[in-house]
Formats: sequence, structure tokens, C-alpha cells
Amino acid sequence: MTHIGVYYSFPAGGIGRYNLEWLRRMGLRPGLNIELACLPEFCWDATINGQHWPYLYRISSPVPTIRRARFLVGQFLNPRRAIRHFAATGCRVLHCTDVNHLSFPTWRGQLDRSGLQFVVTAHDVRRQVAVLNRRYEDRQLRSIYQRADAIFVHARAQAEDLVDFAQVDPQCIHIVPHGPYAYGTPTSPRAEVRARYDIPAEARLGLFFGQLRDEKNLAGLLEAMARGGSQSWLLVAGKAGGHHQSAAVYRALARDLGIAHRVIFDERFIPDREVADLANACDWVALPYRESFTSQSGVLNVAAHYGRPVLSGAAPVLAETVTHHSIGVAAQDDSCDALTTAIHKLEATLAKSDDSAWGFEAYREAHSWERNAEITAKVYDDLL
Repeated sequence: MTHIGVYYSFPAGGIGRYNLEWLRRMGLRPGLNIELACLPEFCWDATINGQHWPYLYRISSPVPTIRRARFLVGQFLNPRRAIRHFAATGCRVLHCTDVNHLSFPTWRGQLDRSGLQFVVTAHDVRRQVAVLNRRYEDRQLRSIYQRADAIFVHARAQAEDLVDFAQVDPQCIHIVPHGPYAYGTPTSPRAEVRARYDIPAEARLGLFFGQLRDEKNLAGLLEAMARGGSQSWLLVAGKAGGHHQSAAVYRALARDLGIAHRVIFDERFIPDREVADLANACDWVALPYRESFTSQSGVLNVAAHYGRPVLSGAAPVLAETVTHHSIGVAAQDDSCDALTTAIHKLEATLAKSDDSAWGFEAYREAHSWERNAEITAKVYDDLL
């Protein structure tokens, strides 16, 4: 039985959800003993066939200043705790599903001495925002990638970006699919959900779902809808956080553009039990993310599970995924004209076709969690 140590240093988030889905399948692989090192506050799923070691340094706090201080302390303490634990328990591989690049110089020596094979999943090849200093942090992130024995990414665009950013040997890079996210079946009829938001039952409805972040380009989507004469309604379900613009800014923009009557805001963190209802109520899912957004999207994989066509911006991973598998329409660049053209194409296809126009069945087969686990286990085997 080969002991594999998996590391995740956040209390929740999109990568946390990814890990639970992925670990559920990895736990079924014969010959592997998977153990997750995580925070005490991480919501482990007891149904997963694997172990978890919840003894990383706790970083959560209701007080923002304390939370920030704990986050910085955790950057230094948690990699060392995980390496010490896995090295002492006979682990063969340390697989980091997030990396504490800020403190890499303080734990690299311990990693080298441990004898562990070092594997990284690069959900985001580069960091959107620097914590302390961009030049220093990019240098440490490159060092981590160059030190890794294997790196997992989710698309060809990310693999190419890794080579460009960190001069990584392409032989060390492995593409694994990001599987669909299932949130159960809808609990309310489609018309009833729409009625709660005062959205006409016959309207064509787009869904912009998740945390409001500037690089997700909601402003560009609103402008393109207004300029291009789109007849779709839009439900914006989510709230802003950190330094990003608030929903109030987008409300004002919708008013200025003359489309406020068909742009509805639900400024909440949407609980899991409501996700299927929102997916069922919409006709398409909006991911107008800018080219600077370089990761895969959990929202895309919600859309894939429920068979909702995706409007993608020029974000390279999303555009590659949507175009290659014919599950929506992607803009050619970040311009308003390109996004307007993409909306027109999407709406025209929706107006004249049924579900067979989209490649969701093939996408779900190619991007299964089982396929992800199969590729990952093969890489472990090759390393050992």
C-alpha cells in the first residue's frame, strides 16, 4: 500500500470542493493510502474512503486583522507541519493542492531532506494579487514549479503558461480534467424560482454566479448586453469580497446602461441547496472573465453537469474548454465588441436549436473525476 500525502491549507473555497470530489475517487484506487493534511476548520466529508489529519495551524477568525495575521503565520508553519508529519508516517509523495510560495525559502530545505516526491496542482499558474511583493513572490512561485517532480494543470493553455512563466520541463506537466460539480436535483420548479426574482417565465435568462471579482468582468458583460441589443435577462447571484467592486457599482452601471429592469441581483453567498434551482432556472451561464484569469472555473463545471451553455470571455482556459468541447461560445478577446458578438452567437443558437447542439455528454465523459484519478495515480506510479 503506497502512502500519499495531500496538503490543503484553506478552510473551504473552490479548491476545497475540488479536493473532496477528487479524493472521493482517489480513495477508490487500489494500492493507494490517501491522507489529507488540512486545517481543523476544513469540512471533511466522512464518506470519503481516506484519512485526514486536521492539525495544520488554524487560520480562521471572525476578526479581519486576526484573520490576516493568522494567514501569514500559517504560510510559514503549515508546510513544515505537513512535511514533518508525512515524512514521519512513511509517506512517499507530498501532493500540494495549494502552495505557500510566500514562505518557500523557509521550508524548501526540510522538503529536500524529507525524501518525499513533491507534486503540485497548479489551479492558478500565476497569482492575480501579490500578498507582499510581486517580484519576490513570482520568484518563489517559479522556484516551487522548478522544484516539483510533477505538476498537474487542467488545460493545455495552463501547461503552456507554466513553461513560459517558470521554464518548467514539459515532461513534468500533466493535464488532468476538472470534473463536473453536482448539487443534486432542483427542489423547486423552474417557473417558481423565476417568480421569486420577478423574472418572466418566457424570458431568456443568463446566470452570473459566484463571488464578484473584478477580473470576472461583469461590467464588460453588462456593457455588451446593452450595446448589442441582447434580449436576455441576467441574474447575478453572489457577493463581492476584499478589494473588489461591490454589487452597488454594477447596479449603478446597469441603470446607466438602461438595462436595470432585466438585471437582477441576489447579493448572498448562495448555499449549496439552492445551486440546482438556479441552474435549472437559467438558459445559459455567464463567464465573461478577462484574459488575465488563468484558472479553470468551478462554475463552468456546474454548468456542464446541468447542461447549461456557457458564454465565456477570453480567459484562456475557459475559452479553450468551451470551444474544444462545444459547450458554449467564447469571445475572441477582452473587447466589448468581441463579447457582444459572442452573446449574439449564443442567443442565436439557443433560439433555433435544442440541447443536441451542445457537447455536454462528450464533455462529461472526457472530464470525469474517475479520469482525473486514473491519470493522477499513473503519475504517482511513474514517480515511484
